Amino acid sequence: MTVGKRLPQQAGIYFCTFTCWDHLHLIASTNLYDAIYEKLERWVDKGCTVVGYVIMPNHVHLLIHVPEQHSVNDVLSNCKRWLAKVMIDRLTEAKDQFMLFRLQRDVDTSRFNKGQWFRAWEPSSDIKLCFNERMIEQKLSYIHQNPLQKHWKLASHPEDYPHSSAAFYATGIGGHARIAHWSSVNP
Repeated sequence: MTVGKRLPQQAGIYFCTFTCWDHLHLIASTNLYDAIYEKLERWVDKGCTVVGYVIMPNHVHLLIHVPEQHSVNDVLSNCKRWLAKVMIDRLTEAKDQFMLFRLQRDVDTSRFNKGQWFRAWEPSSDIKLCFNERMIEQKLSYIHQNPLQKHWKLASHPEDYPHSSAAFYATGIGGHARIAHWSSVNP
């Protein structure tokens, strides 16, 4: 993953990955799926197009078209900041003091003094501009196969995993997120 690398503001379809701090299964333990879908909807309302996704217990893979007036870095950083707040609120509501302590102890002093009291996500996101159809298809296949990997075993077939765009690509019927087929998006 690239740390602190800011991509130029450029319209296109981006493959993005962001991961929970220390690879903890915080998405699953806080049932953050609904908040992630809500954020995807907000992106669509602002002109972005979700063309593929999988939400795993500790990370998210996205294929998203970002128009020229937006920065993919800003889209993801705003998303991660908002989701972190929702995650911490849910851990607080559940009175999960152990996890709250664990996420707080890993914040360095300078970030703590700037108002970051918890570490919910890994500091960097993996962001790659998909420069051709082959790359888009490769990334879609990768994210749709993710729940089937031996160490996950979350589904028998990609389209069976509920937090993925695989069913949309297999049947044409959308799932929890409003998505569009990648070929219908004008870069």
